[in-house]
Amino acid sequence: MKTLRLLLVFLTGLLGLMSCQHDTEPAVPVTQLEKHLADDAQYSTFYAGLRKTGLLPELKPAALFTVLAPTNDAFTRLSGPYADFSTADRINALTDANKLQQLREILQYHLLPNQQLSSLSTFGYAQFTTLLAAPSAARRELQVARHNEFVSINGITGAVTPVKGTALTEGTVHALQQVILPGTKSLTELIQAQAQQTGSQHTLFWQALQRPAAAALLAELTAPQTDYTVLLPSDAGLRARWQRQNSAWASLSDVPDAALLTTLRLHIITQHLTSSTIMGEKRPTLAGATQWDSTLRLTGSYTFPAINTPAHYGFEVSTTTYAGVEAQQTSFSLIDQQAYNGIMHLLNGAIKP
Repeated sequence: MKTLRLLLVFLTGLLGLMSCQHDTEPAVPVTQLEKHLADDAQYSTFYAGLRKTGLLPELKPAALFTVLAPTNDAFTRLSGPYADFSTADRINALTDANKLQQLREILQYHLLPNQQLSSLSTFGYAQFTTLLAAPSAARRELQVARHNEFVSINGITGAVTPVKGTALTEGTVHALQQVILPGTKSLTELIQAQAQQTGSQHTLFWQALQRPAAAALLAELTAPQTDYTVLLPSDAGLRARWQRQNSAWASLSDVPDAALLTTLRLHIITQHLTSSTIMGEKRPTLAGATQWDSTLRLTGSYTFPAINTPAHYGFEVSTTTYAGVEAQQTSFSLIDQQAYNGIMHLLNGAIKP
């Protein structure tokens, strides 16, 4: 009996040792795609994340993937709540289930199943479905736009990669110099967070959404099924707008519910528009028919000095009246704030009637 107990202890210890070795030793790559990620030193952090979160089995031989692979340098630029993902060693040391789930979702956002991004040599703009399972298309899909020999992902301030990546049997790998972070807040939460920043110049829109008359609109901007673009106006712009409509409207409390709702809805476009796709066509809003056209036209320009340097941009938004007179409006001050149910851009003013 004593001999049996000793044998059981020995076998238990052996199994534990084998388990530890399984956790620490790298898995043998099973596809050319996986082998490329494992062998290229610039992807060691990305590959460690795929292993740690159990995503490697997704790269099956029978599947065709476009992999948007952030380089190690891209991961080192992560900070704040994402600092735990900045190196392979930090990723391998993770034990918190919530952190691992957060990392898994970020990496899923970089994996495009059954798609070959490099083969789309002539596309102008497209949405690409990722592995990220989420309640809204905005969080699950990447907004990709072509700019000559490279593409931008989720707007001109997002990630940039050459049109042609590394072609492999099971797919294509594109190197990214920036980690793409999926939206984790609703549009409502983004508007509130902006209003609560110290010294914020964008507080009135959030206050207006607290009016009982705006309850339905507030709920709509929170719902995961929606997919809107919010042009968040500045406080000074809103005050000037209301004074132009009625000189007696000196403050938010003076503005009638109907006029207030029209103001809010005119700043919400019923499409998901990143900075790469926002210009040109007329864009419908939630305002509906009013004394001025309820559609917006956005104009401007942007430049990419180089793939790894910040973009420069200048956008303006205008309305078209029934008389056909187009008047220039306000400029953008901040762009491409991703939500899980849309996107938000900040304005220096407000859209005028």
